[in-house]
Amino acid sequence: MTKVYVDGAYGTVAIELKGHLLRLCENGVISEIIEIPYEKSKDVNYRAGAMAAADIVILCLPEDQVKFAVQIVERVNPHARIIDTSTEYRVNRNWIYGMPELEGMPQIIKNAHRVANPGCLATGCVLLSKAIAYAMSFLGKEEPYPKVNFFGLAGYSAAGKHATKKDHYPQLTQMGQSHKHLPEIAWYGLVDPSLTAMIGDWERGMLVQTTVDIEDTYRLCAILERLYSRHRNISVELAPDDCSKLSVKSCNFTNNVKILVTPQPNKTTTLAIAYDNLGKGSAGAVAQNLKIMLGYVD
Repeated sequence: MTKVYVDGAYGTVAIELKGHLLRLCENGVISEIIEIPYEKSKDVNYRAGAMAAADIVILCLPEDQVKFAVQIVERVNPHARIIDTSTEYRVNRNWIYGMPELEGMPQIIKNAHRVANPGCLATGCVLLSKAIAYAMSFLGKEEPYPKVNFFGLAGYSAAGKHATKKDHYPQLTQMGQSHKHLPEIAWYGLVDPSLTAMIGDWERGMLVQTTVDIEDTYRLCAILERLYSRHRNISVELAPDDCSKLSVKSCNFTNNVKILVTPQPNKTTTLAIAYDNLGKGSAGAVAQNLKIMLGYVD
């Protein structure tokens, strides 16, 4: 059976992930969660011992600590498989991008030795980008790396475990700065993206939206439905005339994704995607990838 160790087990993603891992233990997917005491969580020797005993190591560490952690795993347990939740390896050709909703990825993830978990906002942007690129090609509007502007909303848990409702939210983030998720959105979404985001005063729940220069909303919606029809965690809906609303919290506490497609008066179409930033946006995605790596179809 499979033993799992989470390095950095006391951060936001890791704390949320623990519930998923406990359920996987109960269901017999994994046999053991290797844990070390909090006071030893930064002790290299304790961490190395846990890594040596694990079949799969999940890294929930700051970006500046990830490479060193990988080096430890490769030294003490070169056969261990790794899932990394940071930005460090998401556009590294030696690592597999852990988004099974992309074409052909489930089998690739199943056989992967190194998996980079997608970023939270990037998850929505990439899923919409692939759909936009696919739709433009299908509708004869294909262009290499079309410019797509995204706007994201996230609960304050996306800002880390020390963030609270009292931290002057809502507020725009990274104004005038390049968003750290842009490289993976461009690489896997095949678009030239921009991304602005806002942190809100709710704990969890994420929404990303964009407007594209496609007039035929109904056909675009049908294309999206066909693209994601094999993925039961993704629903695609045409916004009804009487209620074109999508709650940022509509997929909370699940690994589900909801896409809403709606026409605009200026002959464009708006796409919005909602999911849980602690679910499909982070810890839920780790658990999904872990199951796939172990041969379980989600």
